[in-house]
Amino acid sequence: MATKEQEKQKVTLRVDGMTCASCVVHVEKALRGVPGVVDASVNLATEKATVRYLESLATLDELRHAVADSGYSAEAMDDVDEAEDEERLARTKEVRALRDRVAFAAVLGVVIFLGSFKEWFPW
Repeated sequence: MATKEQEKQKVTLRVDGMTCASCVVHVEKALRGVPGVVDASVNLATEKATVRYLESLATLDELRHAVADSGYSAEAMDDVDEAEDEERLARTKEVRALRDRVAFAAVLGVVIFLGSFKEWFPW
């Protein structure tokens, strides 16, 4: 008979759709609600969830369904192609760069707009 330590499995899931810390809490709560889950940790920046569970009580499909029921999608990292992961990282970097540019342009636009009212702002 195997001991409980031998039955423990560790899996890393890629979780899609998370946007904030509240999303992380929802996914962690959903994963911890699955019978047999020992520990669940979700990282928003990498969009990954690391789950330790008892193999005899929980399955990978149950973990995926728990994440799906909380409104997100999840895949085991073994199922994810590395090229797809790199493409996702490049897309994320591009979105961040565009967001920074929009923020800079908005601030600059407000300054220029306010500067056009010489009677209100003599500087």
